[in-house]
Amino acid sequence: MTPRSTVRLGTTLALIALGIAGACTVSSSAVASTTTTLVGISPNDSGSIGFIDAVSGLDVAPEIPDVAFFPSTPSDGLSNTSGLAFNPVDGKLYAMDYACELIQIDLVTGVSTPYATAPSTPTPGSECEGLAINKAGKFFAGNGAGSPNPEALVYFDTDEWYTISPNTFLQINWMAYNPTNDTLVFNDTDGSTSTVKSVSAEDGSSNLTTLGADTHFLSSASIDPAGQVYAGYWGDYLYSGPASTFPAGMTEAPGVSLQSYWVAAVPQSDNGGGGGDLPNTGASASQVGIIGGGAALLLLGGLVLATIRRFSARR
Repeated sequence: MTPRSTVRLGTTLALIALGIAGACTVSSSAVASTTTTLVGISPNDSGSIGFIDAVSGLDVAPEIPDVAFFPSTPSDGLSNTSGLAFNPVDGKLYAMDYACELIQIDLVTGVSTPYATAPSTPTPGSECEGLAINKAGKFFAGNGAGSPNPEALVYFDTDEWYTISPNTFLQINWMAYNPTNDTLVFNDTDGSTSTVKSVSAEDGSSNLTTLGADTHFLSSASIDPAGQVYAGYWGDYLYSGPASTFPAGMTEAPGVSLQSYWVAAVPQSDNGGGGGDLPNTGASASQVGIIGGGAALLLLGGLVLATIRRFSARR
């Protein structure tokens, strides 16, 4: 092999290595991506819990084992669920019942862990409905004594619920945390009409805003980190649309889901396992590091070889 052809070989190896390194960079970005998995609970179906296909709106088999329950009503499973939300701080799924109890649910085993058993009764009433968890892991819900009594927003801290003043509402059925603008989104209904409103997720009271009419009379809603809303309709249909226009712009999925009563969007990161105990579906960070390291060595070797041959050719 002539010195000139050797130089060409070294240069070619270096370019190939650069291409591999670039591909590894792209792979690393893909590994760091986040997808959304929908989890649903249906009180209408004996409190069953499972996954929902975000496109078709159909339940995805198999269901999560139906072994979760609320401490005060163990024989009822999850049939008393009144709220469902993903906690972005610990990556776990939480459910709430009408007695304001909170449980954490493992999405692989279906086992529940009590988070708040028979907590203090907040004012104005003993019935909690609609659960949301903000970016700091703070729990919010709607609370009242039933129509026609007014309801209020409450927050949870150290095994107790506290009332947030001064706003009051007619009746709150569902609530969601919007991570794109750090707000709590919820419905306010008199039974015949329903309106979607929002407040700051920092204090639960400031910047109260009316977003529009809840024309679908939703039973639940959840918003993923990308700003996509997934909403359930009483165990029948799944709706989705952008949070920027919500409640307008919602599209109904073609399928029917028994689980689409209480719906929660669970972010799943491909590079570190899924949130809410979901399985890891992508290459690990160590795999990317090994590939990237090999590409770097190949790049260095090619450059060294080209440099040595170039100096040899001058002699």
